Amino acid sequence: MTTTYINYNLVARDLKAEMTRVSQQTQVSRETAYFKENIGKVRSAEEFVADYRLYSYAMKAHGLEDMIYAEAFMLKVLESDLSDSDSYANRLTDSRYRDFAAAFQFEDGSKVPMSVNQIDEAIGLYDETVASLDDKISGEVNYYKAMVGLVENVDQFLADPRLFDFMTQSYGIEGSTVDRTFLRGILASDPDDPNSYLNTNLIANRTSSETTLSTAQPILNDIAARQSEVDDKATMVAYGEGIVSIQAAIDDALVRQSEPDADVASIQTEIDVLTDGLHTTYRNFIELAMIDFREEESALIADGLEDSPEMTALRNKIDVWTADTDARWTISTSLNEIVELEASKTEEGADLTAIQSQIDALRVTITDAEANLTLTTSDIDDAVAAKDVAIAAYTDLPELGDETNQLAAQLNTDVAAARNYIDATEKYLALAYAYNFNDDGTVPAGGFQTEAELEAITELYVISQDRLTLTGAMLNDDYFRETIGSFTTAEEMMEDERIVSYLKSAFNLDTYLTVVTSTLENAITSPATDADLEDETNYLVAFHKGKPYFDDLVALSRAFNFEEDGTLPDGLQPVDAENQSVLSSRYFSGYDDADEAADQEAIRRMQIDLVGLNTEGATVEDLFNSSAVYSFAMQAAELDPNEIPQRIMRRVLTSDLQDPDSFVYSLKDERYVKFANLFNFDSEGVATAPLTAQDQAQMDDISRDYIIQKTRFLTGDEATTAQSDAEAEASYYQRTVSNIETLDQLLGERRLIDFALTAKGIDPETVSNDELQLLFRSDLDDPDSYANTVSDFRLTEVVTSFNFDETGKLMQRDAAAISSRGDLYETMNLYLRQTIEQERGEEDNGVRLALYFERMAPTITSVYDILGDTALYEVFKTIFSLPDEISGMSVDSQAALLEDRMDMADLADPEKLNKLVERFTIMYDLENSSASPTAAEVILGGSASASISFDTLLSLSQLGR
Repeated sequence: MTTTYINYNLVARDLKAEMTRVSQQTQVSRETAYFKENIGKVRSAEEFVADYRLYSYAMKAHGLEDMIYAEAFMLKVLESDLSDSDSYANRLTDSRYRDFAAAFQFEDGSKVPMSVNQIDEAIGLYDETVASLDDKISGEVNYYKAMVGLVENVDQFLADPRLFDFMTQSYGIEGSTVDRTFLRGILASDPDDPNSYLNTNLIANRTSSETTLSTAQPILNDIAARQSEVDDKATMVAYGEGIVSIQAAIDDALVRQSEPDADVASIQTEIDVLTDGLHTTYRNFIELAMIDFREEESALIADGLEDSPEMTALRNKIDVWTADTDARWTISTSLNEIVELEASKTEEGADLTAIQSQIDALRVTITDAEANLTLTTSDIDDAVAAKDVAIAAYTDLPELGDETNQLAAQLNTDVAAARNYIDATEKYLALAYAYNFNDDGTVPAGGFQTEAELEAITELYVISQDRLTLTGAMLNDDYFRETIGSFTTAEEMMEDERIVSYLKSAFNLDTYLTVVTSTLENAITSPATDADLEDETNYLVAFHKGKPYFDDLVALSRAFNFEEDGTLPDGLQPVDAENQSVLSSRYFSGYDDADEAADQEAIRRMQIDLVGLNTEGATVEDLFNSSAVYSFAMQAAELDPNEIPQRIMRRVLTSDLQDPDSFVYSLKDERYVKFANLFNFDSEGVATAPLTAQDQAQMDDISRDYIIQKTRFLTGDEATTAQSDAEAEASYYQRTVSNIETLDQLLGERRLIDFALTAKGIDPETVSNDELQLLFRSDLDDPDSYANTVSDFRLTEVVTSFNFDETGKLMQRDAAAISSRGDLYETMNLYLRQTIEQERGEEDNGVRLALYFERMAPTITSVYDILGDTALYEVFKTIFSLPDEISGMSVDSQAALLEDRMDMADLADPEKLNKLVERFTIMYDLENSSASPTAAEVILGGSASASISFDTLLSLSQLGR
């Protein structure tokens, strides 16, 4: 009988011939032809999985045959974004799934700004950004706290971008524009030292700004007050002119009504309408005048003249004018009722007598009301004259017109600047008191912040985020519990914005724009027992019953102990202990409801905008105009669309992502790269699907494989250096391949070819330039072409990873196809390898294991790859005669045992690897044979120097045939 050693070498000595033999088998040939012909027609992961022949062929090729049944699972793998390290396929420990997803990428090939996958990626990225916010905040808080005892001076503090951002975010300072020299001066200032930078600069300028305010604001107030008088005068003049005009129209109508054959009823209706307009205009005038009367009344009270003759006269005048307004309102109401009654006369079955009786009664009411009218146009003239006096009283102001306008503009500019500076100083004053750097910038012995100051800035940082997280919610709940007992009135409590926000969230009211602070205060001070809610005059019932939030307002009212006047009964706090627990529970249930609703709305708006945006020929400007899409994508990438100019984002979107020197990479901020990856624009800002020498997915895979090959089994500084060098070479490769336009250019860049060969585990020195010409000029559809007959099938995979045809021209890959040419050939080769291993394994499982080990060895990067692969582990246990019982040891102990038995770097040495495979086949024969000594036993039993060639063993094995 032949041995595993011989059987393995029969295959391994000419693997290409074995692959050719298997490929010619009827079943294999048929399935391969079907796969090659149809894989390019598939447009979605669902289609792929639904075609069992394609799907099962691919699964077998990638060693996943036992997972064919798990279609839903594999759909998640296939739909993973491999550029995202946290995507589903990348999170799986078994690299076969990632390799499978890499071989079949589902992208929309249209020339549109966003493919379906990119839309999903944007939503996923947005969700991940939201989900990771709390962890991100916690990470920044922990880092900040850890650095308190490590930072030695203020310059080191400001130079650390994470510490700097933490501080500026906490205090609402725009970090991208703030002067760091100014910040340094503030942080190193002693607020109690009058000669400190804080006091000689910021405080001095603040004092100057306060002086500007105290000087300019009164003048602006006077300008505004005088203009108000001017406007009121103009309105009153218009009222007077309107009244005169209406009265003239009434007089004319009365004359026409008295003429023979006049349509008395029709003209009377006209008179009634005009009369209503007349009295409405008078009422409007009185309403405007009453504002002045009330201001005058308040002024007299403020001056202590409430019982003065002036006050008595004013109040009498108010009473008279109020009575006049009431009479005019009665007239207008009665006239409107008459109009309705006149119209009802035409209705079928109308009681004309009764209706006329009602009209006559209303006419009497009107006549009675007219007797109480006192105001005339003379009163309007007097009010206008009073306005003239009031306007003239502003003697310190320039004349109305350009001079006043110019003065107001200048003063408004000065006041705005002063207020902005004062507002800003609040942040910097707080900053100065929050840090304890010495005058020379060094850190005192206790650190640059005390424990209390550290806790304070931590809370500021958490609650300053654009989105409230669980950590922030917990801080808000603590604040509510600690603060609520200090309030004595509802009004006082409602002045605390943080409390108001807490209550809105707790009672599901923060999504209703009409529910404002006054709504909460009125609800809290309204009785809300079942009996109270039967009263139609109750505030809750009168204004909010029937609204979707009514029950929540009732619950809010019942949670508090305030009286109707907003005070508390003796001995009670605003909230009982029991209700406080209920409030907390409600708050944690609803604190993020508004944000979640906003998220869903943002997604909905983005999808609506995409209908118009995702068209051929769309541009970056179209994206900017699609605000919902642009804003959503910016937020998904953790960028603020309100802070970053569109001119910057245009350069980001038109950057060449393959070029590390492009603008997007110069920003040195991964967020911009994430954003750019969501869209497809060329350098002109037009949506495109670029034609390249190699697809991005292929470049990424080759770069990844190259880095693995160059760093396998290295440790320490050697590993760090190799990683850096490999990454640099990968950057060069991607940048350069992106600019290759012809095959001659590619072959002229031997550095690129060597990179791709190395990634495939091929020694570049074994492949000549002439052979490369033959490979790339081969017709891959011709089975007798050089590429199809070369002994190392990996060379064909290198050729097909590029988008050149046999004439050397770039091919436009069908961007909608799920598999590139390189992935197609690699999958077919893998299928043949899997078939060979299965067939040989049916005769000798040791051969299958040996072939599997030889195929997988280049992918092993650590001993844990072996432990995680049952078949590989079986190989290594056989090689080193390890008992099955070691599986009961801890994983780390097993790893240590394997590392002790072999140098993992041997796997990267072809000669040593061959010896390991040879040893496995021999040891496998020893463990699984009970017959007379085999050639393997003879070899192992002889001297260490003895050896018998494979050819000799093969000849010996054939003697008995």
